[in-house]
Amino acid sequence: MRHHLLAAAAASLLIAVPGPAAATDAAPAPGPDMRILRTPEEVRFHVRLGERGKRLRPDAIEGAMGWSLPLARPGDASVPWPTPATDGERVFVGGPLHSNEFFAVHAESGRVAWKANLADNGPTPAVVRDRRVYFNTQSCTVYAYDARTGGRAWSRYLAGHLESIPAVGEAGVVTTRPERHGERDRDLAALPALTLLDAGGRVRADVTLDSEALGAPALHGGRAYVATREGSLVCVTT
Repeated sequence: MRHHLLAAAAASLLIAVPGPAAATDAAPAPGPDMRILRTPEEVRFHVRLGERGKRLRPDAIEGAMGWSLPLARPGDASVPWPTPATDGERVFVGGPLHSNEFFAVHAESGRVAWKANLADNGPTPAVVRDRRVYFNTQSCTVYAYDARTGGRAWSRYLAGHLESIPAVGEAGVVTTRPERHGERDRDLAALPALTLLDAGGRVRADVTLDSEALGAPALHGGRAYVATREGSLVCVTT
């Protein structure tokens, strides 16, 4: 009797072992591999779907058109570039950390509208408002340019290095800056601060913080909000 039970148990285990999986039309892995084909005036995108080590190259997707504009100088291609900004007519982007170039490109055609050569390097992501484009540079200055013509409206030196992004509201520009070391300026404190500038780039207020704040201030309802390295959330009326 015992031998019969063992044989039955062994048979049940053998039955539970699954056989080879049947071939199925499995969905491709998430994240299609995008390949850009360059043409003189535009770019047509082709999607290559990877499935079981094979590459499928379907026909071009109708309507998936765009452009690609090489901006990098030799050695720039492997370093991060800032996030672009747009006003719908132009796209604005600065060069990488060691660059002092800032570009405006026509949104429809991809042609360069204008280029600014800055006195400082490392332009941050830009902010566009009321036909002006604003950005900081890593080496210390906030800039305002005419978004259409590329004329510089104003610039303001703030501190030895800036790693923050400006925010722009109805009252002007709000940005953060680090501590100033041995730099004298009657409008700016020595400690890290949240700096408010008017539409002409003049300092309206300089509110000291317990430590430097990175990123960009949040603006709403006449107030600016920022979080510091020490973990303080600060609100200032603008």
